[in-house]
Amino acid sequence: MTTAIIWTRNGIRATMAAVNAVKDLGYQVELRNISKPGPHGAEAFCAAYPDVKTLPLIAIQGEFTGTVEQFQSVNSAKISAKSAASGIKAKKERAVLKAATKAANAAHKEERVAASIAGKTAGTRAERHAYKASVKARNVARLKSLTKPANVVKDGDREYIQGAPQDAPREHHEVRFAEAQSKRAEARTVKMAATADSRTAKAAERKSARTASAAKRRQELGVHH
Repeated sequence: MTTAIIWTRNGIRATMAAVNAVKDLGYQVELRNISKPGPHGAEAFCAAYPDVKTLPLIAIQGEFTGTVEQFQSVNSAKISAKSAASGIKAKKERAVLKAATKAANAAHKEERVAASIAGKTAGTRAERHAYKASVKARNVARLKSLTKPANVVKDGDREYIQGAPQDAPREHHEVRFAEAQSKRAEARTVKMAATADSRTAKAAERKSARTASAAKRRQELGVHH
């Protein structure tokens, strides 16, 4: 594998871009920081590239020497081809993952349906359903046994039901409703008559009081008719 030497120094943000660009095309990276003392320091860089003022610098022996932008421009065809290949690979991987997920979900759904059917036909769940049905039947029978027979009351030639249960005929309920309505109307008439009598009596009392007061006033003033 060919080695690409990247010359840089501290504080240069484009260093990682240069490293990634070189690695994407399959080169092995050797990073040389001229800010650090050593055999690959600033003196070695200036001796090797006296006219270079821009860092980072990519140096591939026998192939290329230049900046990140120049490297990408020279290798644009390779970069485009690799990007397209990566996109196709990623798309295929997504399709495979989607198909696998869909198959797994379908299998899980089949398992849930089978488990639900088995639970309704056998085992503890079936026993719960049977117990629930038996309780419901027992409650229905109990309600039927508690239904009281109609209490028929005779009033002369007329018969009606007092405290009719819910299953009494409609005619019996209508008779009870009519009787209650008649009683309410009678009570309302009696109350209105009592109210009218009370108002009349109070008016007579007020009139008598006013007459007596006027007579007393005339007597005090010595006024005679």
